[in-house]
Amino acid sequence: MVLPDTVISISDGAFTRCFSLYEVYNLSESLRGRITAGSTDFGGVAHYALTVSDGAPGGDIVEYVTIGNYEFARVGDNWSLIAYTGDETSLAFGSFTYGFRQFDYSIGGGVFDSESAVESVRFGPNVTGVRSYAFSGCCSLRRVDLPSHFTAASLGDNAFGGCGALFEVYNRSSLDIRAGLYDNYGLGWSSVAVYTEEKDAPPGVDVDGFIFRLFDDKWYLVSYSGTSRGIIELPESFEYLGSEVNEYTVRPYIMPNMTADGFIVPKSATQISESAFVTKRYARAVLYYMGSEAELSNAFGGWYYYTAYFYTDGCVHEPDQWTFAGGKVTTEIKPVEGERITETEPTCTENGWDKIICDDCGYETSLYVSALGHDYKDGVCTRCGKAAEDRNGEDHA
Repeated sequence: MVLPDTVISISDGAFTRCFSLYEVYNLSESLRGRITAGSTDFGGVAHYALTVSDGAPGGDIVEYVTIGNYEFARVGDNWSLIAYTGDETSLAFGSFTYGFRQFDYSIGGGVFDSESAVESVRFGPNVTGVRSYAFSGCCSLRRVDLPSHFTAASLGDNAFGGCGALFEVYNRSSLDIRAGLYDNYGLGWSSVAVYTEEKDAPPGVDVDGFIFRLFDDKWYLVSYSGTSRGIIELPESFEYLGSEVNEYTVRPYIMPNMTADGFIVPKSATQISESAFVTKRYARAVLYYMGSEAELSNAFGGWYYYTAYFYTDGCVHEPDQWTFAGGKVTTEIKPVEGERITETEPTCTENGWDKIICDDCGYETSLYVSALGHDYKDGVCTRCGKAAEDRNGEDHA
C-alpha cells in the first residue's frame, strides 16, 4: 500500500481486516512519522503490516519465502508465517530451515479463516507468538495447544476470535484461560474444556461420521465427516460401553466446509448451538426438528438466527411444520380432517365457533360459523323472538 502525499487523514476502520497488507509506504506529509506497524490508528492501515516506511517502495525491505505449503515473510531478523496453502487438518508449528539456518517466527493475522479445514494446532518453541485475528473465524478449529513460553504479549487480540467450534484448549502457559469465559484471545469463550497439563483426550464415539465427545458426564456432537449432500439425519441415540446415550448437545459448526439440503434433528438433541448447522460459506441451514415448536425453541434457547426451521407434531397443518410422506420430507400443508365439535353456537346476530381435531395427530383448529340472521314469521323472529322493525325503527309484532 502506497499512501500518496494527497492523503491528509484516514477514517476509522477504513482498512479493517486487511490481513495481507504487509507493506505500507507513507508519502503523506500530514501522516509522516505517525503510522507504526501493528497500530490500529489511522483506519488500521498498518495493523497487520510487517513494515512501515516514510518513503517510496524500493529495495528488498520485505523478503518472501515459500517452503512447501507455507509462505513466510521477513523484515530484518523477524519472520512471520503469512499464508498456508495445504489441506492438512492437524498442524504442528515448529521451526523452519532457510539457507541452512533455523528461524523463529510468528503466525500472521488472517492466515487461517472460515474457509480453513484446520481442526487442531500445536505451537512449538520456535513460534514466538500468534498475531491478532490469525485464526479468526476458523470454524473447523476444535483443539489448540499453547506452549509454556507463551505470555500475554504472545497472543494478539482475537487471535482465535470467532472459533465457535473450539472444544478443548491445552494451556501449558501462564495465561488465564477458562472455559466459557471471555478473554482477549477468543480461546475461553467457545471452549468446553481447558487443561493446564497433558491429559488423554475425552472419550469419543464415531456414529456413521458423527463424532461425539464426552466431557463431565455430558455428550457433545462436535463434527460430522460423512456425506455432504441431501438431507442429513442426526442419530437419535448411540451406544457407549454397553449403555445407550439418548441425550446430547450439538456444538457450533459441525460441518462448516460441507453442504447439505437440510438436517433432521431428533428430540434427543436437547441443546443446539445457534450456529450448529451453518454450512459452507455460511449458507443458512434448513432444520427439520422431530418435536414440537416449544421443544425446538427450548433446545435452541429461543434463538435460531442461522436456521430456517420446521417442527413436527405428526402432520403438516402450519407453514413451519414438516413430516414424512412416502419416505420423504414434506412441508405440504394438509387440511385438518377429524371430529368437528361445536364450541359456541351461532345466534341470529353473532358468529359461532367450531373446533376440528385432526384424527392423526390431535392438532386443533377453530372455524367460525356465520351468524344465522333473523327468521321472521308474522313480524317476529322464530329463533330469538325479536320483532321486525319498520323503516322508522319501530317494532311491529
